[in-house]
Amino acid sequence: MSEQVQDLRELMVIHKARKPNPVISTKSILIFAVTWSLWLLTVYLIVNDHRNLFYNPIVGTWTLADLAKAAAAVVLAQLNLLLVWSICISRKRKH
Repeated sequence: MSEQVQDLRELMVIHKARKPNPVISTKSILIFAVTWSLWLLTVYLIVNDHRNLFYNPIVGTWTLADLAKAAAAVVLAQLNLLLVWSICISRKRKH
């Protein structure tokens, strides 16, 4: 193998740091801990007060179940629009 090919191979190799940056690691751990603590707090509050949340109106006359159904309908509508858009774009590229 020529020396140029060997040099190019060395340049393409990504050398990972042996010691990760402690500031980045600390921030990552802190963000991870805060995120999971908020999720666990949410689960606790829902389990603790689920009857009031599910059966009493939250917004106007809508209960949490109604809001969840509306959110699911919006997400499904967006996914359908995305599917139609991707089909239209792929047909334009073929022609």
